Amino acid sequence: MISSHQDKGDQEDLMLIQYKYRREQFLGELKEKLQELNINPTDLVAT
Repeated sequence: MISSHQDKGDQEDLMLIQYKYRREQFLGELKEKLQELNINPTDLVAT
């Protein structure tokens, strides 16, 4: 969804701003949960 809104070229697009905000919130929560499980982001790299 983010890329489809970025393609419009309007950096003040409300939906784009909201999607980016939600992505950052989700990634922050995911990072916390992974740390609780002693999992580092580098442990998740696909080989």
